[in-house]
Formats: sequence, C-alpha cells, structure tokens
Amino acid sequence: MIHPLLAILAAALPAQAAPPADHNATPTLLVETAGIVPGQTAWLGVHFTIREGWHLYWDGFNDSGEPPAATFHAPPGFKVADFLWPAPHRHVSTGDILDHVYDKEVLLLAPLTAPADAQPGSTITLKANLSWLVCSDVCIPESAHVALTIPVVDAGAAKPGPDAPTFKRFRDLLPAPLPPDVTITASASRATIEVNGAAALEFYPGKDSLPLLNPIRDAAAPGPRLTLPLGRPTDDRKHLKPRLTGVLMVKDPTKTRPAYYSVLKDVER
Repeated sequence: MIHPLLAILAAALPAQAAPPADHNATPTLLVETAGIVPGQTAWLGVHFTIREGWHLYWDGFNDSGEPPAATFHAPPGFKVADFLWPAPHRHVSTGDILDHVYDKEVLLLAPLTAPADAQPGSTITLKANLSWLVCSDVCIPESAHVALTIPVVDAGAAKPGPDAPTFKRFRDLLPAPLPPDVTITASASRATIEVNGAAALEFYPGKDSLPLLNPIRDAAAPGPRLTLPLGRPTDDRKHLKPRLTGVLMVKDPTKTRPAYYSVLKDVER
C-alpha cells in the first residue's frame, strides 16, 4: 500500500505556511491547474527541495530510513487519494546499507477530488502536518506545518498553472505497466528478469515483496538480465501471498532516459 503521505498543495496563488529556513529538505505545496472543478480531480503535489548531499526515502525497501508522512485536513466532501511515488534511485552506504532515495528534489503526487456541489468562486484551505527523515552522514527528523488556499473554478478556468511542467517531469518518473518485452519468471528460490536489448537493469524491491538475499549485489547489473535469489518472508509478512513487487529500471541504449515499470509477480512455492 502507498504510505499515507499527503494531501496538500497548491493553487495558482496559494497562501501557505512556510517551514523553517534551516531545514535540509524544504516542502512547497503545488497544484497542477489554476483551480479545482466541482466533481473533478486535480493533481496536487508536495515538492521537496533537498540540500546538496542529503536525501529523502522512497516508500519501498530501505535498510535505514522511512519515507515522508503527512496528516492532512481538507474541507468536508473533498477527498485526497493515495499517494503516487516517483521512481527513486539506489543508495549504498558504508556497512552494506541499501536504501532507495531521492536527492536534490522530488515531487510527491496525490489526486484531490472536489464534491459535485463545490461552489465556483469559493476557495478551500488544505492543512497538513508533514514529517520526514533526511539523511547524509547523519539522519535528522524534520517536520513542518503547511497550509494553502485553492480556488474552486468553472471547468473552463482549470487551465495549467505555472507549476504544470514540474508535474510533467515527475509524472514521467511514475512506474508504468510492464511492456511485452519484459519477461519475469519466479520460483521458490529465485526470480529472473529479462529485457531484450537493455543496457542495464535495476530492481527496487517494494515493502511487501519477498526479500532478496543480496539486493546490493544482485538487484543491479549491466545487460539485459537480472537473477534475484529470494529469501523466505519475514514473520510479519507470512500472511501475505508470496510475490515479487517493486520497480524495474530499464536503460535502453537508444534512449537518453531510463524507463520505470511496476512489478507484481506471484511466486510459486
């Protein structure tokens, strides 16, 4: 399941509470369009600017950290759905510690749906208490209270806002469904991922995935094939169906940017 982060974020000219200036990660609330339409859904996001040399955590497998979290409050009838996580990157620290992280910046996206009886010309205020762990050589818990005001508008006024390009950049990092050229086989002891023509593959295990015996060594490799020796589920996961879940990164030698795909593969025991 997606971590319960957020519902927050911005309007064309949002009024918002700012976090302390000495934070190592600073959140800003954004909205993709210039308002929200009654009965429709708008894309919201919390944009973290992360100090050089520091990182935040993805909502998946990590040895040493937890992803950002939020408690939010919206007016009656307005609903924020589960958070969508852009693909992270691998971060290996001294002591064979593997995390999947964001550095420099990340936009965490969440949909906000307005009730059908919301009144154009009115405004709504969203409030959220955010908390996150930001790490470098040390890890520091940080938090902020944020609030913003979003206008309710007629359909014709819901045009792209000034932050729409940021949403486009990070939406492109959301994992897509697996294409036909990806082959995954999984048995009780190992999984194999093959992508014809790939220059490199990386696999980022999900929180509810069967554990990998050595993800530092096995979950990233040049070429079109990954072999992932699997461990047994931990005690807190024995009630779950045995599955390989996570995100697959594929580098295509003909393209400048990698592609990211969602993985959900049942494992025969």
